[in-house]
Amino acid sequence: MAYRPDAGCYRVRCVATGRQYIGSSLCVKARLADHLKKLRQGASRCNAEMLDDFRKFGEQSFRFEVVRRCAPEARLELEQALLRRAKKLYNGSRTASHRGPKDLKPEVRSAMSRSAKARCTPQWRKVKSLLMKQLRAEGRL
Repeated sequence: MAYRPDAGCYRVRCVATGRQYIGSSLCVKARLADHLKKLRQGASRCNAEMLDDFRKFGEQSFRFEVVRRCAPEARLELEQALLRRAKKLYNGSRTASHRGPKDLKPEVRSAMSRSAKARCTPQWRKVKSLLMKQLRAEGRL
């Protein structure tokens, strides 16, 4: 797999409690923006404990950080090492795992692809861009 400069591990940390969520992604900045968006919306697919703290302590108590960039094939190993060393986690498990597209049936991959393309609208790109600018300006990314 070719090296992607945006692949790596990230952390969403609550300064008030010291708890953190550690993850990895092929595009960490977009993943962090997605976490922030879901927390702001109170999305049901969000980590419930992290969402409770987000509501209790507010957005200003959270830091969205890129921990380290790495090759895509090394990100789960790095995430696992970070999970092993971490204290006070929001993660439900201390095991790094990822169900990539290659693990899914072709018809499921095709449906996911159609769904992702439908979501990639000019309006979404504008919202995502504004979120990223705000995080950078606040020093949280």
